[in-house]
Amino acid sequence: IFAEVAGVQRQLGFDDELRPHLVENRTRQLQRAVELGYVPLLRQLAKRGIPQSLRPLVWRTMLGINVGEPEEQYLEGLHQALRKWELVTDELYRLDVTITSSDDNYFVFEDMLADTMSALSR
Repeated sequence: IFAEVAGVQRQLGFDDELRPHLVENRTRQLQRAVELGYVPLLRQLAKRGIPQSLRPLVWRTMLGINVGEPEEQYLEGLHQALRKWELVTDELYRLDVTITSSDDNYFVFEDMLADTMSALSR
């Protein structure tokens, strides 16, 4: 059942020191799959780890998300409106983010997430 995560399979994050070329090879494979837009291959490669530098790009490609200038400007406008007005629900979103991301080792962008959740909830 779990053959894909068996010890014989190379996993990024575990085998990096034993096989230094693994990160370089996986990076090349993932970049090529992103260029082709081939989602099934990206999913297969992701099962064995995605280098941190490629995670946003790979996830956007797998999910079919295209973020351009208009979307970035829209989000910035929402963030500006957030700074102007405070709603009763804003504190609830901050509390939810604080509870969800309680470990700073794993989630260092707590403020950004709280602001984005509040902005998108309006």
